[in-house]
Amino acid sequence: GPALLEAATTGVNASLLAYGQSGSGKTHTMIGDLTAKAPSQAAAMSPTSDADDEAFGQKNDDAAVPPKAGVAPRLLFDLFRHIRQSEAASSSSTSGDGELTKYTVSARMFEVYCEKAYDMLAPSGAAGKGRE
Repeated sequence: GPALLEAATTGVNASLLAYGQSGSGKTHTMIGDLTAKAPSQAAAMSPTSDADDEAFGQKNDDAAVPPKAGVAPRLLFDLFRHIRQSEAASSSSTSGDGELTKYTVSARMFEVYCEKAYDMLAPSGAAGKGRE
């Protein structure tokens, strides 16, 4: 996790791969259970919440990470927390050359099943369309 995050935030492309026998828990390890929330996390997970600062590490670094989240969501939360902290440090800094770091994040997630690749980030209506 930390090495992958470090690479991604320094301009290196990063990939995460789970490989193994069918039914061995790859999807659960990668995604986990995103519906499970601790009572204090319900507000932080709300899309209309004013708890964005808390959710992204301003007060409680793990506030928005569901307790049973898998590796991929945890890395994404850490990545965006790092970006927000970096932006906050850049905007509050009065020294240096004044240049801001620009971050571009793109993500793809595929599941290969029965020799077909399924786009795990496709809208729910498009899910299940395999590519050969």
